[in-house]
Formats: sequence, C-alpha cells, structure tokens
Amino acid sequence: MTKTKSKIHYLLVLTAALFWAGFVLAQDSPYGEIIAAAGSADDYPGANVVTVFDSTDVVVEESGLSHINIHRLTKILTEAGAVRQAAYRFDYDPASNMVEIKNVAIHRADGGVDEVDISSPIDRPQPQRMIYWGPRMKLIGVSNLKVGDAVEIQYYTKGFIIAYLNTEEDESRYIPPMRGHYYDTVMFGSGHPIKEKVYVLKTPKNPVDMKVQFKVYNGNIAVSTTFDDEQNCYIFEKRDIPVYSHEPRSPGGSDYIPKVVLATVQDWYEKSRWFYAVNETTVVDLPDYGIKAKPFEFDDEIKEFTEKLIAPYKTDKEKRWAILHWVAQHIRYSGISMGHGEGYTLHPGIMTFRDRCGVCKDIAGMALTMFRAAGYTTYPTMTMAGARVERIPADQFNHCVVAVDISGEPGVESDNLPGTKWEMYDPTWAPNSMDIWSRAEGDQNIVIGDTDGEDLTAIRPFTPEENRFTINSEATIDKKGNLVGTLEISALGYADARLRRIIVYSGLEEGIWNRLSNFIGGIAPGAELISFEHDDELDFANPMVLKIDYKIPDYALHYGDGLHFLSPGGRFLPSASYLFLIFSGTNLKERENPMLMWAPQQVVINETISIPRGFKLGDFESIDKGGDFASFNASVEQKKRKINISYKYTVSERGIEPEEYPQVKETVDGMNEFADTNIHLWR
Repeated sequence: MTKTKSKIHYLLVLTAALFWAGFVLAQDSPYGEIIAAAGSADDYPGANVVTVFDSTDVVVEESGLSHINIHRLTKILTEAGAVRQAAYRFDYDPASNMVEIKNVAIHRADGGVDEVDISSPIDRPQPQRMIYWGPRMKLIGVSNLKVGDAVEIQYYTKGFIIAYLNTEEDESRYIPPMRGHYYDTVMFGSGHPIKEKVYVLKTPKNPVDMKVQFKVYNGNIAVSTTFDDEQNCYIFEKRDIPVYSHEPRSPGGSDYIPKVVLATVQDWYEKSRWFYAVNETTVVDLPDYGIKAKPFEFDDEIKEFTEKLIAPYKTDKEKRWAILHWVAQHIRYSGISMGHGEGYTLHPGIMTFRDRCGVCKDIAGMALTMFRAAGYTTYPTMTMAGARVERIPADQFNHCVVAVDISGEPGVESDNLPGTKWEMYDPTWAPNSMDIWSRAEGDQNIVIGDTDGEDLTAIRPFTPEENRFTINSEATIDKKGNLVGTLEISALGYADARLRRIIVYSGLEEGIWNRLSNFIGGIAPGAELISFEHDDELDFANPMVLKIDYKIPDYALHYGDGLHFLSPGGRFLPSASYLFLIFSGTNLKERENPMLMWAPQQVVINETISIPRGFKLGDFESIDKGGDFASFNASVEQKKRKINISYKYTVSERGIEPEEYPQVKETVDGMNEFADTNIHLWR
C-alpha cells in the first residue's frame, strides 16, 4: 500500500471513529422527558438549579455496616447555576467510610449525553478549620454546562462519617460504633427545589430481625413498608419540594425542613448505656506519650494539680466552678486527631492536659477527668446546640458536655436541670463567662451517658431577667447643646458573657478603644470617646461593669425657643447591636422559618439628662410595643432640670415561631422609632 493510500485509510478510520464517538455522545437521554418536564427558571423564581430526582438506596448488614447508593439528576436553570455545578465534591473519611464514584454524565438540552471522565478524580484533604481529623474529598470537574443541561451523578459509599472507634484495615472500620444498629436523619428539602426525592432502607431479617422505628417531622412525607423472608424494606418519598432558604437567625434546618428520623436502637436508655460504655472501656494507645489510657483516667500530675486548684474553695459547687473555669480558659478549641479512637470517644484527659487543646468532647473530657480527680461522680453527655433532638433515638448530636451526680450533696439543687440528681457543666461554652452552663443553651436536649441508662431530657428554660443588660446613662447638655455623658453597663448570664468578650476579643487597649469608639460613634456624628474602664474581665465570680465616658459637640439642636435631642441610650442600642440579640435578623418583614434568639434577653436603660435652666419638656407620648413574646416600652418625664427616660425591651423566648415573629418585628421597629424620635424642650 502506498503512503498516500495509507494516509487515506487512516483518515477514513479516524473519521469513522469520530463519527461513532459522536454518535455515542449524541445518544438520546433516557431522562429527556422528565428533564423537560422539570421546567425552567420561570417556574422557580430565584433558583439556579432544580433537582429532577434524588434517590438514595441503603442496604444494612447485620453488623450495622451500610451500603449506600446515591443517584441524582440536577437541571441547570441559569448561567449562575452552570457555574456552581462545574465541579462535584464527594467527601469521605478514610478512617470510617469510603466513596466510589460510579458515573457522572451531562444530559444536554438537545437530548444528547456526554459521559464525564471519572477515572482520575482529584483527591485532596478537605479544607479544615479548628478541627483537623484528616477528612478528604474527591473532585470531578464538569465543563461546558449550558442552561437546560442536566448533570447525573451516581456514587456508592459505605461506613459512617465520623470515626467513632478504631481504624482497622478491613471492613470492620466501616461498621458503626453501636454495632448491630443503624440510624439516620433524612432531610427532604434544601436550598433549591426538588421534583422528587426517594430514600429506600433495607434491613436484614436473618439471623436477627432488624426492625426500624421512624417518625416524620415538619411536614408530610409518603411512607411505605414491605417485608419478605430476607429483609425489611422502608420507602420514604416526597415530590415537588419547595426551596427552604436559610433566613438570618434560623435554627438548624432539621427544626423546620421536612425530615424522617429513623433508628434500630430501642430507646434513649440503650443509647445512654452505650455512650457510657464506649468511653469507660475503650483503651486508647498513645505512642507519642508512651502510654495507654482510658478517656477519664488521671495520673498523679492531674491529681496533684486539681487538688491544688480547688484548695482555696470550701463548697463542692465552688470547687467544680473552679475546675470548669480553669478548663474553659486553658484548653483551647483546636481538634487534633489522636488516630485510634477519634470521634465520639473522648480524648484521654492525660492527653488533653498535655496538649492543652481539643474539640468539645475533649474539653468536656478534661473537665470530667478533673472532676473525678477531685472525687466527683461524673458522666459524659451528648447534646445538640442550635436545634432540637427528636424522641426517635437516632444520633442527632453535635456537642458534648458533662453531667455531675449531685444527689449525695444535701440541700444542693441543680442550677440548670430540674431536681437534685444532675447538674450540667459545659466548659466549651464557658470561656469568658460566669456560668457553668451557658444561658444561650436553655431548653437544649441532652442524653447523659450513664451505667443504668438515661432518657432524653432538656435543660430548663432561662428567663429574660437571667440574661439582663442594665445601662445607667448619665448625661449633661449645656446651653450651647454640647453633651457630655457616661454609660455604665452591667449584665447577667449570657449578656455578661457578650459584654466580657468585647474586652477579651478586641485585643490590646487600642483594639478595645476602636471597638467602643464605633459604638459611641453610632449615637451621633462627631461623638467622641473620652475614656473607658472596666472590672477584671477574668473575674468570673462577679458581673463585669463597663464604664464609658464620651462627648458629642452640638448634640442638642436649637430651633427657635426650643432645644431638641435624641436619647443617647436609645441610640446606643442599635449602634452596639453585637451586644443585643434582638437586632440581628429582624430586618425581614415576615419569616417562613423559626427564629433562634439563642437566649431570652432583657435590656433596661435608666437615663438621666441634665438640661439648661429654663426649659420645659414638650409633649412626649410613651411607646408600648409588642406582646407576650417580645415587648418594648419607653417613657420620658421631667423632674426639675433633669429629663428621666425609662426604657425596657424583653424577648421572652429562646426560639420564635414564624407566627410569633410580628411581635418581634414590632418591638424592633418601636426601638428604632424611639432611637430616631426627638425629645423637645421649650422655654
């Protein structure tokens, strides 16, 4: 064959290959009809994508090991959606689960299908901040997406997300720590619309019949169950799921997005006993320290240090208070992996005492270890910060705290739980705070890990008065309208913690000066900080008082025979909104989701303004806004040459439902109205 004929033959073969390759790329999508029926951007105002279907199939083995296949199809509605779908991320933790990408394909708007190369995904450590446990991610790029295209992904995973126990090299490392059990919380909603979501769970019947208890929350989800000789099958399905957008100050999505909570665990008592046992019996090998230790073991060094720390204190409450605050101030939040045992197993106190760092479970473990070194009966406790825990005993926790048995202490009542059996301590939330349990954690569900087992319970609710700011404002206005004033701020509970943290987190004196100058600057243009002083921010036995001296030239305006000015205290509140929980997230006219205030709060302002001789207060109508959940009232009166202003706002609940939000909005609007309302003086 000549060279020319060889080239022609080569070109014909290449052309044929490209033709057939193009044919493969242009094959008809099996999902063409449902992709088209999913609609366009006009059908979903504000949405960039719509999930056409989201299918999860879970098969559970007798050991509790789960095999999960996920199949999802997402349609691009806007160019912004195309950009956001240009890469897919698959998270995993090598210590406890794995992920295998099965297929990624682009279903083009014209009906063709482009297969994405998944042979060499980028495998990198996940971005990490404050917790460095070694999770990884696989990334697949999806290029040249257009509006109307849809991306199909299929992947398989097994195991569980957090490394609770050991890291064996065989499949046992994927078995959950509560061996023989499976539990999950399945959300049926997200930040974009979903046409259909299905979750199928299959559990074995032999040799053990692994039955599942479940409940649907926050809406309707279709449920069906089937049984045969080999397995139990549970199917949960929901169609036409709207967008559940995150509004400012929303609680965790599990509080308002439709969900299914399911578990094979019998009850919370069983979960409690397991949590106790796994932390009391696990021996952690720490080769870097040359020791093996259980989580709550203490050595002579910890024992001696603890005894010296509590020696100046008389009562048991005082001694535990001292231990808690030492741990809170000296064990920083930074999670390093100890390898074997990372996850729900608390770091041994010996390790944390030397490292001086850990995540919440390790900080709690340090307090628990020192409590035991001091002779107290203490237990680890699971809780959920920022969302509720349902009655179904699935794992719904994100935080770890400490329970102390106080039943042997005559006349002692718990500060935060009903009765005289348990008192709760949270060192993770206690830095720069007077409290042993943050008053931003009222109503919070807990499960204590105890030998006999404990039921799901909750911290008592705190009152607004337990989180109160008191602002005493003294000011003088001269005949030219210049104002010189002092704000003296004191607080209780969570309010005190926020006040202290302004001082602590602003750094050196220059940083504090700048922060307070910004607060004062919001009262009026030209406001100037003169000086400030405060009590010892590390004295957690007494409330901290902050005193601010300031001046404002030409604050009161002359108008004919009148003098007009605004309440400095009323202006200070929105200016220093960091302190006052009510201002954040209340710019919305109405809400679809609940509002999490974190803590009830009350602010009382007692303001006295000395005025020039010869002026009389004009008419001022008192303000009274809100209702049972939130309220604001303010009044102004004159006594001789002093204008006295009384001001109080109250938020009574930690969580506000959407139907209660109008009261909160009315309250904030009333506060802003008062801040902008002139007080008139006439000769």
